[in-house]
Formats: sequence, structure tokens, C-alpha cells
Amino acid sequence: MVKLIDLFRGTGQTRVVPAIKPVTSRGDTRVLTELPTITQSEVKKFYEDVARGRYAGKEEQRKQTEQQIEDAASSGRIIPG
Repeated sequence: MVKLIDLFRGTGQTRVVPAIKPVTSRGDTRVLTELPTITQSEVKKFYEDVARGRYAGKEEQRKQTEQQIEDAASSGRIIPG
């Protein structure tokens, strides 16, 4: 084990490590769009509307909105309000 003081004095053994070349990326350069956030009150209102039957006959719209809420919840995009 080399002591720090020996390295300072130049009497210790030093190990030369070659410089590391920075890695560059040639990945996708498209701009990602920010996913929308949903407020807790919007989520609450949606489920209240479902319970009141306001989505009767609109199953596809209900499923789509519910999926958006689930996606937002899984990615932390439901905010207070």
C-alpha cells in the first residue's frame, strides 16, 4: 500500500492510468414532447362522472380516459390541484 506522503515526496510507486476518451452518442435527435400532467381533481371528477353514468354509451371514451389516468399515475404525472 502506498502512503499519501510517499506519493507527495515522489518516493512511492505510482500507477499511470491512460486517459479515458469521452463517449459520444449518435442516438435519436428528435425532440421529445412533454407528457401532460393531470390534476387530482380531474381524476376525481372523471370517476364521479363514471359513477353517475355520464359515460353510458361512451365506453371507448371512458376506456381511453381511464388509460390516460393510469399512464399518468404510473409515471408520476398526477399533481395536486
